[in-house]
Amino acid sequence: MAATQGQDNTQHSQEEYDNILVQYVVIRADLTKLHKWNVGSLISNGSHACVAAISDNWEDEEVQHYLGRKGNSSIQMHKVCLSAKDEKELLEVSEKLTQNKLKHKLWLEQPENFASCLATRPYKRAVFNPFCDI
Repeated sequence: MAATQGQDNTQHSQEEYDNILVQYVVIRADLTKLHKWNVGSLISNGSHACVAAISDNWEDEEVQHYLGRKGNSSIQMHKVCLSAKDEKELLEVSEKLTQNKLKHKLWLEQPENFASCLATRPYKRAVFNPFCDI
């Protein structure tokens, strides 16, 4: 079985790598130009979506493992940040996740009421990787 090196330089078997819980965040790339958002605003919105996705799925066993609250797991939060070119693409990603029953939170910026980003609840890499072509 092939080994995969993680960001922390530890070696993982492919199976171990595929079973790592990851929270995926998709942020609109056009917000810095269209709405003149700075990086801090993008990070804030991504953070809001992450917290909301965790909160909405609090009782889920994988969420509890991700948070280090279940079993002998320690807190090792992994996130992957992806981008959508605009609101249309972000909404398409959200719809694709919904169709495939992948739980996520689409974050709506208020008071303007437009979609700025989304975050999934934590999923094993193997579950979400087929959707990383967004």
